[in-house]
Amino acid sequence: MGGTFGCIGEPLAPMPDAEFIPQLKKVLAPQFKIECFKAPSIKDSSACTAIDWLMLIQQIQSLQLQNFQHFVIIHGTDTLSYAAATLSRFLAESCHVVLTGSQYPLLNIQGDNTREFTDALDNLNTALDAVTRLPVGVYLAFYHQVIHARTTLKAHSTALDAFKGLKAEQQIAVDHSVIQVQLSHIEKAKSLNIVNWMMVPTEILQFERWQTQQPGVRSIQETMENVLSKIADEPIILHGAGRTDAGVHATNMVAHFDTNAIRPIRGWLMGSNSQLPKDISIQWIKEMDNDFHARFKAKARRYRYVVYQSANRPALLHKQVTHAYYPLDVDKMIEAAQKFQGTHNFESFRAAACQSNQPVRHVKHCRLIRHGNYLVLDIQADGFLHHMVRNIMGCLLEIGQVSWLSDNDNQKEFAENWYWLPKAVYVNDVGTTINTIILTIRSAIGKIKIDVNRFKSSFSDKFKEALLTIG
Repeated sequence: MGGTFGCIGEPLAPMPDAEFIPQLKKVLAPQFKIECFKAPSIKDSSACTAIDWLMLIQQIQSLQLQNFQHFVIIHGTDTLSYAAATLSRFLAESCHVVLTGSQYPLLNIQGDNTREFTDALDNLNTALDAVTRLPVGVYLAFYHQVIHARTTLKAHSTALDAFKGLKAEQQIAVDHSVIQVQLSHIEKAKSLNIVNWMMVPTEILQFERWQTQQPGVRSIQETMENVLSKIADEPIILHGAGRTDAGVHATNMVAHFDTNAIRPIRGWLMGSNSQLPKDISIQWIKEMDNDFHARFKAKARRYRYVVYQSANRPALLHKQVTHAYYPLDVDKMIEAAQKFQGTHNFESFRAAACQSNQPVRHVKHCRLIRHGNYLVLDIQADGFLHHMVRNIMGCLLEIGQVSWLSDNDNQKEFAENWYWLPKAVYVNDVGTTINTIILTIRSAIGKIKIDVNRFKSSFSDKFKEALLTIG
């Protein structure tokens, strides 16, 4: 079902199944008699929907008729908990199923050998052991533990022990009824919307920002510094991995501080959380080397923005999504998002107040994924300029309202014109919960430096120029 496990290259991309399966067989223990099958759908797991899982269940139930009774499923981690719960409900105790995945690829960049450091092999071996040892049922194997699939919860986005749940040895109530997947189930699933929310309290909106900048403005940094200073009995200055815009908050922020105080790790963690307000929670604390810096040692930063496209505005989610009430050409937006991947000069996608010395950034991935009425922009880079991601999101929304992208054979000739790009779209009034940003769009005026007469549409020239120069 896709995922980091079977990816190779830089940036990571799925290895074709015809090449991956032979490499996978090389690492399988010889005592197991194993046959490998390609899942019905191979895609980024963050794009998986109920349809994909129902088709997978249908494939398993078909293989059961051929006397297969033990199944290990390799799945991406983004929606692994959803897949586990779905399979558990439909398959119940009809066969032995263990799902697994990994935070690191199994193979190296070239795809010709196992990666020097990877959790993929350990997770796979744990799953293979569990599928032959445990009673019938559906389980998830990850980081040396096996848990009941129906209790699975993703607790961390990048940590090796990413999943929590009731251990396989514990007894749980099980629905013994098996549901055979029918065409009607798949048809119904087409109208089911699933968004991969991180479980973060919505009260985070009560904070103005992460960073302490203005007196009297409630920030996460200042609130945590006050608590940590009490525990350390000395002033504490907290350094975050990123300096988010006002109203934007991280769901997995790493921060560090220096102190002369000696306290047990549990004391720092429990003491801090007992004094912090309910809308701030420290997930873990560990002692680091003196040369560690949360900001400058960060390898990547990742954002997810969610847009709700419908003529009717969302009521319960109005503080968690952007409402696009107008029609959007999502295919064009998906194509345009891919243009941002790679190393580019993002001069025209940063704010005038940006203090970065240079505008070049490497975007590891930029994907727009549709989940029913929801559009999720998932972007990861080595760093972001001030307002860079907001401007990218706004540009994609504008692109979605036209049909001019494509049929232009001369896109590459504009690839060096970055400096002359207009400030294509500025997205402001930002609030955030659960990896989500609320966006309000306003256009900005920029100079035109290229000939755009070749376009078939009369759409605003500045956006045509913006996208062409990305390519």
